[in-house]
Amino acid sequence: MTWIRTPGLIFFILEGIVVVEIQLAETDRLDWALKQFRRRMIRSGLFKDMRRKRFYEKPSEARKAKEKAAERRRHKDRKRAARRYNF
Repeated sequence: MTWIRTPGLIFFILEGIVVVEIQLAETDRLDWALKQFRRRMIRSGLFKDMRRKRFYEKPSEARKAKEKAAERRRHKDRKRAARRYNF
């Protein structure tokens, strides 16, 4: 088991599985706990991973999506460079 501590975020890894942990006191409210849990899930990257793995994606579709994302990043970088140098 590996513990990783960052400011405001505590999670540990059990055999490749990331587990988010929230320590509650007796007086803590449920809505606060749920909000903290959601924030920590988002910060740890589990939320994105769950959304991505929700449905099976064929390897060919995954490759196409990866290429499309790379093209979007390149296009965005070109636009930023053009704005920076006034093209």
